Amino acid sequence: MKANNLGKRIIVIGDVHGEYEKFRTILSDAKLVDSSINWIGSDTILVQTGDMIDRGPKSIESVGLIRSLQEQAHRVGGTVVRLLGNHELELLKERCLDPNLPSQNQLSEVIRKEIVQGKVCAAWTDV
Repeated sequence: MKANNLGKRIIVIGDVHGEYEKFRTILSDAKLVDSSINWIGSDTILVQTGDMIDRGPKSIESVGLIRSLQEQAHRVGGTVVRLLGNHELELLKERCLDPNLPSQNQLSEVIRKEIVQGKVCAAWTDV
């Protein structure tokens, strides 16, 4: 992190797995969103460590929410850092079998574009 981020509040959330309602509750309890799911976290740094998708019933909604919050936070001096987990990597390798993700190819393309745009941080290792 840059030196100017020292002292800012940092919230780290991982493994949402399409559990949209639970994700909203966590964000609300952390005072990052209001009842309308709008960013109220000011200059807080939210780090989402990946695995937004797969298993739960609302993967698309969960990804949409983190994407929206990333833009909202940026406008008011906050930061949302999005990382890819192994479930997103499986999606990018076309090996995701989530029945709750009917538009897997479309989501994969969106994530690829966001990686190129620097909106999503990604790491890969073959170890």
